[in-house]
Amino acid sequence: MTPTPDPPAQPLRGQVALITGAGRGIGRAIAEAFAGAGAALALVGRAAGPLDDAAEAIRAAGGRAEAFPADVQEERQVGAAVERALAAFGRVDILVNNAGIGVWGPVQGFALADWERTLRTNLTGPFLFARAVLPAMLRQGAGQILNVASGAGRGGLANLAAYSASKAGLMAFSEALASEVREHRIKVMVLAPGSVATGFGEGSPAGRPGRSKNPLQPADVAAAALAMVTQPPHAWMSEAVLRPLTLM
Repeated sequence: MTPTPDPPAQPLRGQVALITGAGRGIGRAIAEAFAGAGAALALVGRAAGPLDDAAEAIRAAGGRAEAFPADVQEERQVGAAVERALAAFGRVDILVNNAGIGVWGPVQGFALADWERTLRTNLTGPFLFARAVLPAMLRQGAGQILNVASGAGRGGLANLAAYSASKAGLMAFSEALASEVREHRIKVMVLAPGSVATGFGEGSPAGRPGRSKNPLQPADVAAAALAMVTQPPHAWMSEAVLRPLTLM
């Protein structure tokens, strides 16, 4: 008699994950990985079309997902998205702050509007979402917040000053928030990937310095994110740095 294969492990079954920037790239890959691990997904992003496509793909694969379009820069939209997610799912166990932008250019001549837009998206957005989900996590007595930073936050990159500053700020914010909420069994974590094949960055020069010829794939980052949020309850992987093995 042929033994029946064990069903795939679903360590996130019964949990709800809210993921920003979930319509494409790293965010969508994380959403699909978490859905495969059993989580229900609240997908957030500015563009409704890609979000709907991602949600439909997850549902077609047997998962549960809902799309909640919102601009992470806007306080009211962030609050509304979290309220809708809580109304739909009843809880939020995991927040993944993934949405981000990068604008290339030297500091001399860099537009103030681009500087401010980068910081609002990459730093203020995670603050707004963390603040919005914390009351629910505190009521639940547990939760996880995973902030997707960047290797640029550990060492600034030329022509990416605003992006580097925003990611360094996100890493410091994560440490500060972790100190505030860890006693409530809420984990705050940082995932800092290196070069990822996503076509990232506005005005990115061809063959830019430091760009790997063998970059990470979004699925690689998603696998790392899944590993971080599936640690035992008593374990806290506060920071992970993910790099391509070959840089040049």
